[in-house]
Amino acid sequence: MHWSLALVQLFFALGWTVYVIFLPGLLKFAGIDTGWLPWILIIDQLLFATADVATGVWLDRSEHVMRTAGNWMTALVLAACAVFVLLPLLAQSMPSWLFLLALFVWVICSSVLRVPPLVLLAKYATPQQPASLRSPAAAYLFGLGIAGAIAPYLTVLLRNRDPLLPFVLASVALAVATLALRRQLIRPASASPPATHPTAFSGLSIALPLLIAVGLFAFGMQIHAAVNSAKLFTRIAPGVPLEWLMPLFWAGFSVAMFPASHWLARGAARAGRADPAGANALWLAGLIGGVALVACATAPSLPLLIALQIVAGAAWGVVFLAAIAAAVELGRAGREGGWIGATLALIALATVGRIVLVLAISPADSGAVGNVLMAQLPWATGVAWLVAAAVLGSLFLRRKAE
Repeated sequence: MHWSLALVQLFFALGWTVYVIFLPGLLKFAGIDTGWLPWILIIDQLLFATADVATGVWLDRSEHVMRTAGNWMTALVLAACAVFVLLPLLAQSMPSWLFLLALFVWVICSSVLRVPPLVLLAKYATPQQPASLRSPAAAYLFGLGIAGAIAPYLTVLLRNRDPLLPFVLASVALAVATLALRRQLIRPASASPPATHPTAFSGLSIALPLLIAVGLFAFGMQIHAAVNSAKLFTRIAPGVPLEWLMPLFWAGFSVAMFPASHWLARGAARAGRADPAGANALWLAGLIGGVALVACATAPSLPLLIALQIVAGAAWGVVFLAAIAAAVELGRAGREGGWIGATLALIALATVGRIVLVLAISPADSGAVGNVLMAQLPWATGVAWLVAAAVLGSLFLRRKAE
């Protein structure tokens, strides 16, 4: 199941990359001003966030849906693949409103690959066997990390190419991987999930700081990976192609996945209660990542910046995996779906925040003020992470003392 999960997330994320690469050209074909591009991407992420929460809550409330979720997920993904293949054709032959409708249908249908696999696994995981969730979750995130590392190469490879073949290949690969995953998911879904009870790791006093911290981590990651990294590398090594340097963050993310999963599972098994190792991992990895991000802003050499990028990516991997584990603990009494959905929705909202921020302070629109603010972003990401780590560190140290 682990590799099926990894492949599904890999092809899902690569399909999204293909979509973003070709979207400006598709908008031109459809007669839509490319100035709408960032706003369409914002709507896409808002749809993802809404679907994440709604799907998670839906899975929590209906045992019948739990038994058939694998089939629903597969049907919607196959529909998404079919619509995805049609997007280049619709852009050239249909009214713009129909193209946009198909585009948003694709986003909504494909969103079922985000939350349901993790919820199905969480429903059948137990605190006595923490690796039963964390290893598959690590595979899930490993696939996303590999896709992030490949994306810069894909951007260069597909530039100025016809979109139809990449759209077809991405859809076929995702459909095949989803069918393979379905066979794995429906086996546990045919049984009854184990009885669950609330844990000590619950309550608004825990949930609110946790969600705030995860939001800060995600927002800082978005700004660093999508905005800061290219500028930092260009400043130090202007002649080196960015497609060789940009994957380093995601390489660190992927490499950290399975060691982090093993660490978290061992910590939970030793504790025999709500997962303090996962909780501690959030603030500890956030602290290390925050220091690495601040250091990236002043790195004097390319080798040092490369090392810091890898460390920052690994820290984000640990934070993401620990956040999923924490969400499951928060929802252990049958609300795992809602909390996992909320956690992934925060990632989507962080993407929205990044796009809005870049639009708001773009030097082309805001002049000198925009230049000043853009120059501070490398520092701001590290500060955001350090603040999030401080919030979680103080919370869990206080709980440990109780």
